[in-house]
Amino acid sequence: MSYKKYLLIVSMLVIMGFLITSCATPTEVTTEAPVVEATATEEPVAAEPTVESPVAETPTQGQFCAMYSTSITENGWDRSGYKSFLRFAENPGMDIEVLPLKFTEGLYGDEADAAMRAFAESGCDIIWGHGGYNDIVIPISQAYPDVMFVEVGSGLIEAGGNHYHYMNRCYDGSYLMGVLAGLMTEGTAIGAVGGFPAEDVNDNINGFFEGAKSVNPALKQKVSFINSWYDPVAAGELAEAQKAAGADMLFMLAENFDVCGEGKNAMCYGPYIDFSEFYPGAVMASFLTTWDPAYEWALQEWVKAKDTGVWDGKPYGFENNMVTGACTIQLGAGVEETLPADVLAQYNATYEGIMNGSIVPTLNIEEPGSE
Repeated sequence: MSYKKYLLIVSMLVIMGFLITSCATPTEVTTEAPVVEATATEEPVAAEPTVESPVAETPTQGQFCAMYSTSITENGWDRSGYKSFLRFAENPGMDIEVLPLKFTEGLYGDEADAAMRAFAESGCDIIWGHGGYNDIVIPISQAYPDVMFVEVGSGLIEAGGNHYHYMNRCYDGSYLMGVLAGLMTEGTAIGAVGGFPAEDVNDNINGFFEGAKSVNPALKQKVSFINSWYDPVAAGELAEAQKAAGADMLFMLAENFDVCGEGKNAMCYGPYIDFSEFYPGAVMASFLTTWDPAYEWALQEWVKAKDTGVWDGKPYGFENNMVTGACTIQLGAGVEETLPADVLAQYNATYEGIMNGSIVPTLNIEEPGSE
């Protein structure tokens, strides 16, 4: 076989193989899209802000708002509270500005309730109920948990949380005035006229009689209450009745001093402020209430609560007396010069004894009675 013929046969065989391969049924190849695990499509959610406890910042200023039960000019209790605040604001005892006081006078019932709520709404930091607001302060303090409420004096129902209580006492100062009355009386009886037989009235009257009887045990005591926080007419009538019963030294917690003085057969002793300023020659001595420590305590408690985020009100959370700075005793204008030397010496010795603890008057809150 020739070479050319051989090439021809091979070429034909290659072509035939190609044709057979092209005509064969192809194998189906299914190409599938890659399978993706189905995941729920979620709406984008804004990231929640991190909730952190607020960083405590010590306040730089504080707003007191006070409710005085009678009058800051006519009534010793309220006048002493207001005057003390003015002193305190000038020197609050810590590095904070005390803003000018907002206050009301002589409101009770619905008017007092509305005024206290208005104070709470207006940005007052500390609402100071200066006596006589026991019935309204509880629900209002609960309604305004970010405001501090301070209740003052007797009649406390409850306290706690943002509701604080302060009790000002001067039974030891009243004891000292009683010593003076017991030494200066020319009769066999001394008297006292109070507002209500409330705890912080009773303690003063009982202290007065205890002091008097410590130097004059035979004395009889006469006691009356006007059942009001301020009624000078009723106080005068009851004082005159005691004078008629032989009392020539009168502790006038109910604040009528017209019944005493020259030609009236009696000398008076006063509460809260120096009443000899208004009734010269009628007032033997007065205890002067100093509320400054109470305002300082309230401010410190408020700042502490702001720093910690925790209120810490308690029944009788803070209590004061003469030894701890709640009051001082002021002899009436010109009285010291008229006292016999032995009386003045015993009066001064009693004062020193109370202050150094060698004489401890009794805290007696029971309602006193006449003998």
